[in-house]
Amino acid sequence: ITSTFPDTNPIPAGDWSIATDNLTGLNHLEGETVWIWADGAVQPEKVVASGGITLNSFVSFASVGLPYDNYMILLPVEAPQFGTIQGRIRNISRIHLYLTSTMLLNYGALGIDGQLDLIPTLQMDVSTFDGMPPLKNGIITLDPPSGYSQDCNLVLGQSSPTPLTVNYVVQELIING
Repeated sequence: ITSTFPDTNPIPAGDWSIATDNLTGLNHLEGETVWIWADGAVQPEKVVASGGITLNSFVSFASVGLPYDNYMILLPVEAPQFGTIQGRIRNISRIHLYLTSTMLLNYGALGIDGQLDLIPTLQMDVSTFDGMPPLKNGIITLDPPSGYSQDCNLVLGQSSPTPLTVNYVVQELIING
C-alpha cells in the first residue's frame, strides 16, 4: 500500500489483497526448478535461490512446487451382467467425468493410439484478464479417440501446475467378440 485510503467504505470485503513478487520460505526446494500457479495463471518456471524466488509480476495468491506429470490409468472396466469382458475387444464410446476446481486436463485411451489429447472444453479461458479464469465444476461428457482394443484403458491427467480434481469417471463401452 503506497498511499492512505480516503475512505474504506467503497472497498467491499474480499475484493482487495496485498500482492508481492518475492516468495520466500522455500529452503527445502533450494536449487530446484519449480512450477508456479499464481492468481489463476501459470507463471514461468523459476530456480529457488536463497530460499525464495522472484516472480515476473506481483501476485496475491501463489502455489509453488516441483514439476511432475500427474496421470492416472483407470483399471479395465468389468460388466458382470455379461460374464467377464476381460480379453474381449471393446471400445470406450463415451466418457462422463465429474470434476471439481479443474483448469486443464488431458485424456486418451491406451491401446488405441497411445496419444493423449487436450480436452477442448477445458482449455484455459484467457478472454478476460481481470482475474482468475473460471475453474470447471460439474460433469463433462467426452467422445474419446475411436478404435477397438482388448486393452482399452482410459488415461487422465496433466503436465501443468493448474488445479485438477477428478471425482469420478463413468465409461460407456461397446463390446465385440
